[in-house]
Amino acid sequence: MLRMGDLWAQAKATLDILAWGLACALFASWAHAEPVTREMAPPETGARIVQARGPHRLVVDKEATPNGLLFVSLGGTNSLPSDLAALDDLAAKLGYKVAALDYPNTVISTKAREAGVPDGFSQFREEIVVGTAISSIVEVDKANSIENRLVALLKAAGPDYAEFLDKGIPRWEKMVVAGHSQGSGHAAYLGKRHRLRAVLMLAGPQDTSDRGPSPWLSGEGATEPENFLALLHREDFFDSSKQLQVVAELRKQSQEEFGDDVIVLDMATKDAHMVVIQSECLPWWEKLLRRAERAPSTTVDSRVEPLKKAATKHYFHPWSEDPLTGMSAYSIVEDQGRTWALTTSVARGPKTYAVWEWVDGNWTHLFAYHYFQELEGSDLAWEKRMDFLYKMWRLDPRLRRRLEDESVRKRFYF
Repeated sequence: MLRMGDLWAQAKATLDILAWGLACALFASWAHAEPVTREMAPPETGARIVQARGPHRLVVDKEATPNGLLFVSLGGTNSLPSDLAALDDLAAKLGYKVAALDYPNTVISTKAREAGVPDGFSQFREEIVVGTAISSIVEVDKANSIENRLVALLKAAGPDYAEFLDKGIPRWEKMVVAGHSQGSGHAAYLGKRHRLRAVLMLAGPQDTSDRGPSPWLSGEGATEPENFLALLHREDFFDSSKQLQVVAELRKQSQEEFGDDVIVLDMATKDAHMVVIQSECLPWWEKLLRRAERAPSTTVDSRVEPLKKAATKHYFHPWSEDPLTGMSAYSIVEDQGRTWALTTSVARGPKTYAVWEWVDGNWTHLFAYHYFQELEGSDLAWEKRMDFLYKMWRLDPRLRRRLEDESVRKRFYF
């Protein structure tokens, strides 16, 4: 029989064990702290940059094993960067460094259907992503474009984010860009312009009209088609069947070939459009984020680096320290045994577009122009050559839109 003293001793020992267990649990929770979030007001990152909706957010989990990738998130119409906080935190815990970007998002993307032009969506995307004054429904200058705001944020973020810039130029291949609703289309447009590790589209894009999916979706792009990933809900009020058409254009495959890269949810929910950015989707987020991390990547075109060097040499401005002076974007087209390239320079003053041809292992500069009207004048020696016009049509989608106007097209043949 146990005495009262023995019972007290046993009870005390049990309490000691419980207290120790509780202390260990608390220590473990402290030791694995939540990701660290730092907010930064957009005006602090650069001149003429304004805050659209809320501060940028930088998220890092010091306890996670870094995977060397940057996760960039873009919210939907009228959203705040913090609206994707749950997704951003998960990405940080998986080893990504995170940049949640504030950008001009107060005009809904579907308004582009009412723009009165054959391809209002591409103009909408171009102006918000790049800052080209081309859309009739938004006004976004170069300073406040998504591309410039991202570069400015990475520069202002300090040493923790320095690995994602190379002399001020984004290392796009180390980035996974995700977007919700309107942001999903901007993420995909960035994927067309730059070779990203992957694009993650949530509840979008919505870039369809009576003519079908917007032409920019099927055009050539820098990111591999198989690295466009999506999470949609069957009952989305923007029509998931149209969203799937858009995804099929981006992936250049039929919907039957999507596999696990495109997830369509059927779960019961009060808001099928918003549920994809809510925490109940955490298992699917993790699946897609891990898929993006191991995204298959083809070998970089060996002609790109010589093109960059040729463009930089050709457009060198001794008074300009802008590292993007030589080449900020490019496109390469092969046709009938010849290879052509278009490079874009963003030196001070108007943009310059240069046309090149790959000859005997080197890029030969053919000519440059600032405005499309320069291509329509009598000074252009090649204005009557259909092969040249065809190459330009393929190289420059903005010129392609102008050529849809018969009155403009005719001026190329006079």
